[in-house]
Amino acid sequence: MNLNILVLPGDGIGNRSNLPGRARLTARRRKIGTTRLSLSEGLLGGIAIHKTGSAMPDETAKARAGC
Repeated sequence: MNLNILVLPGDGIGNRSNLPGRARLTARRRKIGTTRLSLSEGLLGGIAIHKTGSAMPDETAKARAGC
């Protein structure tokens, strides 16, 4: 089984807050025997507005559709 997960750190939830979740996903992958776990990140919310001018940039929407 392959898992493709898009991580969207939002306002006040940065990479430091996402690390425990990523660790749990990796542990879960081992438990259920997933052959592939792909984590990717996108921009969402305030940081996305700051960097791109949009709360949900096209790149994030495209990445979301691919998961």
